[in-house]
Amino acid sequence: MEYPGLAYRKPLTHRIHHRSISELESSVLHATSAKEFITVIRDALEASISAWMKLKCMHRDITPDAITISDTRRSDDMGHGCLGNWDQARKGHVEREEEANPERQGTWQFASVGILREPKKAHEIHDDLQSIFWVAMYTAAHKFPHDRNKEFNPNMFDEINDTSTDHPSRYRGGRDKLDWLKRREMVPFFKLPVVHGLLNKQRQFWAKYETLRENHEDKAFRALHDAIESNPAPYFLPMFNEALADNSAWRDGAPTDDQYP
Repeated sequence: MEYPGLAYRKPLTHRIHHRSISELESSVLHATSAKEFITVIRDALEASISAWMKLKCMHRDITPDAITISDTRRSDDMGHGCLGNWDQARKGHVEREEEANPERQGTWQFASVGILREPKKAHEIHDDLQSIFWVAMYTAAHKFPHDRNKEFNPNMFDEINDTSTDHPSRYRGGRDKLDWLKRREMVPFFKLPVVHGLLNKQRQFWAKYETLRENHEDKAFRALHDAIESNPAPYFLPMFNEALADNSAWRDGAPTDDQYP
């Protein structure tokens, strides 16, 4: 299915194209274990946060193909995670109507709730960080064992719930994603407790963020928004590092056949 609302259209923006040669890499969807999967997601978060803190640079199109596993191995035989495909990157928060190209950037399935629900919303570092979460959830749901709970709707990644506007760039979505974030308990239930617990902590964080935005709790939302913008690392990296440090938690973490082929 095509999502023209996030297509890149004229007028074109001047860009400098760089090429580099690196180790052979594969998508995060090909992680060989749950620990490698979470390691690669952590590394992608670290790369996104580093680009923001050092350069105020946002990726704006995070997908499973952008989060890759380097062929270079760590001492624990885990692959390094890489965040590539920076061709849509942009420095700083720029209001969409001020851009040479007014279309939304990114890939629909992994866009943040805010971007999907508000077509004119400026892209922010928060949207990149939430996209990494959606890539993680999509990968886990497809590749790692869980109970296939019927209350989990894998089609939430594809949902478009408003096509009544005069241009595809103004289509809206994200309602199913938001409803899933706000559930009391996370579904599906993953077989490996450390994977379930880590994804659930991230889900709860983004549920709080989006609920504050939706309820127009401006003071509380602005405080959290600005704190993340100032330094995102404390909100994401410690929980990943803590989980990865517990080697005993990662037994029986082999991937399975695609749960939603």
